[in-house]
Amino acid sequence: MTNQAHIFTLPPDLGAQIGRDTLARLAHRVAGVCSARRASEFPCDDPAAATRDNSLLDLLIYCYASGVLPSRAISELAEMDPVARTFCGGAFPERDEIAAFRRDHRALIQECLKQVYEAAWQAVINEAGPGRVPVGIAGAQPKPSPDTRYDPSDLLRQINERISRAAQMDCWSVDC
Repeated sequence: MTNQAHIFTLPPDLGAQIGRDTLARLAHRVAGVCSARRASEFPCDDPAAATRDNSLLDLLIYCYASGVLPSRAISELAEMDPVARTFCGGAFPERDEIAAFRRDHRALIQECLKQVYEAAWQAVINEAGPGRVPVGIAGAQPKPSPDTRYDPSDLLRQINERISRAAQMDCWSVDC
């Protein structure tokens, strides 16, 4: 099999497949790299605001990859979930702040989610080895192999759908 496109379907909850702590570390690392690379696009003279934006980005990447989409649910999760709470540093975001951040930084969120899913996919391939299916993947995804590649444009399409669904769910909750 040579570089055949694989129909990759975003798992409903990536954290259930790779572990919550692993997903949190991956989200934080990827968000930091993406933010640093795009810093010139988002100039900020206020270090406190920059720290808050980085925390929100970490939280959104973690939540969207975990399948938590509505801003209200993200706000509630940030207060209740110990892993999500680590991103907030005691300052829990409100629903409107989360929704505004998503609108203002959609391209950055997309880029981060793409990198998180690519890194997780590679880890699954590495864990699987030839002809094996890692725990938590059986039935949900075809058997990965080092020769199998997914279509990056389809991955971006699915990420865009997830972010759009998050925005739509926010509108339903406030009757936009």
